[in-house]
Amino acid sequence: MRVLKCFIALGLVIATASMAAAAPVYTVEREESVFGITNPVLRTSAYVLDPVGSPGSATWEIALPNGAYWVTTTCGDVGYVVGPQKVVVEGQTAINNVVTAINSFAVDQDRRVDLTDGALTVTIGNASGTHPQAFRRTAINSIVITSVDPGTQSFTPVDIDFAPVSPGAVSGFELDSGAVYADRGNGFTYGWDSDLSGRMLAKPGSSAQENRTVLKTLPGTINTWELAVPNGMYFVTLAVGDETTNNPANRVTVEDNLFVPNVNLSATEYYTVENAIVYVYDGKLTLKVGGGTEGSTASATSLCWVKVTNERPAGWTFPMRINVQPGYSRPMKGYQIENGAMYSGGVTGRGWGFEDEVRLTKECASIGVAEAKNLQQVFNTFVATNPGQTKNWKLDNLTPNGTYYVYLCAGDPRYSWIQRVAVEGTNLINDVTTAVGQYAMVNGASVNVGPEGELNVAIGGNSDPWIGYTTLNYVVVDNAPYAPWPIESGKYAIRVNFQPAGLSPELGYAVDTGDPFCPVRKCGWSPEVFTRYYDLGHGKLLDSFAITRPGEKNVWDVSVPANRNYLVTAWAGDPRPGYNYNQRVAVESPSNYIIYGKDSDGVPLSGSCTVTSADTADGLIRLYVGGDADPWIGYTTINCVTIMEQ
Repeated sequence: MRVLKCFIALGLVIATASMAAAAPVYTVEREESVFGITNPVLRTSAYVLDPVGSPGSATWEIALPNGAYWVTTTCGDVGYVVGPQKVVVEGQTAINNVVTAINSFAVDQDRRVDLTDGALTVTIGNASGTHPQAFRRTAINSIVITSVDPGTQSFTPVDIDFAPVSPGAVSGFELDSGAVYADRGNGFTYGWDSDLSGRMLAKPGSSAQENRTVLKTLPGTINTWELAVPNGMYFVTLAVGDETTNNPANRVTVEDNLFVPNVNLSATEYYTVENAIVYVYDGKLTLKVGGGTEGSTASATSLCWVKVTNERPAGWTFPMRINVQPGYSRPMKGYQIENGAMYSGGVTGRGWGFEDEVRLTKECASIGVAEAKNLQQVFNTFVATNPGQTKNWKLDNLTPNGTYYVYLCAGDPRYSWIQRVAVEGTNLINDVTTAVGQYAMVNGASVNVGPEGELNVAIGGNSDPWIGYTTLNYVVVDNAPYAPWPIESGKYAIRVNFQPAGLSPELGYAVDTGDPFCPVRKCGWSPEVFTRYYDLGHGKLLDSFAITRPGEKNVWDVSVPANRNYLVTAWAGDPRPGYNYNQRVAVESPSNYIIYGKDSDGVPLSGSCTVTSADTADGLIRLYVGGDADPWIGYTTINCVTIMEQ
């Protein structure tokens, strides 16, 4: 038996349960269109207000036969910091004075209770303690009750190939041929919300067979696929792409996390999400496939395969990149998420986190008024500590007594603060005052970890009551030393070509493949873009490019030695005959265009400007690429950039 009870704005979803309130009980449903979360279990809650000095509580009860049950309770809010929160199940404290960040949840997993009076009782509220940014309430999202001992439940990692019955799944994969969700008779229960067997395709070509077999959605439709799993944390790897046709806007969410965001792929190109972390609260891991758009045109999504495991990778892939962001923010390619949760270790733990449960993560808007703020997600999201407060964070699974190279960023696109961050006891950012939209950055500091193989980071500690906040944006750890930009005639000379991965670099040029900003590579995009190469005889620098969509203004940042003057030159054009676009490239300001016009066949546009030492005080130069709204020729195809110190 498994019973899921969730709470919505219309009241309790079950007639056999009742709520007895010592304090008023409110129910709320956060709008999907506002918060971007489709899962109703997380968007809805019942809550009691619990003000200091006047605590409130309410008791929920359900009639059940006497016997042993295992209960999982979840508390939190997708849109607000709430707490402290307290939940008591049959007299046992399940969630004890926990504050949850935006779109973060406190979960008490599989608590055993023994009923003798024919009723299971859950009390919420009556918490103690305070938090300066939290709404003082207990907000319970769901109660999951099972009479099956979870200790007898286990999960076997599974790889699933989406393919027609013939040729079937590749060796090592289980087959999904488009059938409706059901027990597949292979030890797993999975499937779709409707019969999609007619959408399973096998394509000819030379790529691996698991890539050439796909589930291809109809344009404008979203299909839901689910896999039955015990509640908990999972690592998900998946691939999208099509061997024979272009796919302009692939879109996939996993547990409402947008891991494939309108990805534009040419034939034989594949986009892979690797070891993305998701949390399951309702016994089913859920993928929503499709719904992508290219401009105003609906597009299909081609899903190749998915791999699900509850065991984290044996070792980190370096550089290990962690972005500090709320859970509702879109995960970035190549980055893991730190949403303010507590540390969890072991084989099934994520391997990083904070030492306690009081945390606050924020995101500043990245559209609209954000033109005056910061458009790069790595700089736009952060965890904030209060004046005088220090929060300890760690990353495990490193080589004991090993040497690593650490990259940090602390800043706020809205306000000026005094930043302080220490790593292994040394202040790498030591009371640095960051101006609005500027950042204190550490690039490749050498750090020795201790015999436990953990990297320890202390965030905050400045006691200034007005500006003593620390806002940490990201932590990146590498196992190789930082490689600075080359120097020519005593001055920095930076040359970057935008080209696909796997294409050999042009002599003297660094390669940018369109991925998000990474301090190890010293450059990157937001949002990420795609790169193309057509060998048409113009040379690699002009035959390759990064491409933006019509109406979309992308940001490209490059890390440079600070407080220096630079000459920035860019080239933008498409080498293919007849592919002429309204090219737009601006530097440091969205309106400071150095390229503004339409290219011609084989002849790119180019432009230059000087960036002063005041503009590079935080060690960054920014290009705004694209923005023309014409649905047919509003693309920008940027070929390469040079940045020469003056």
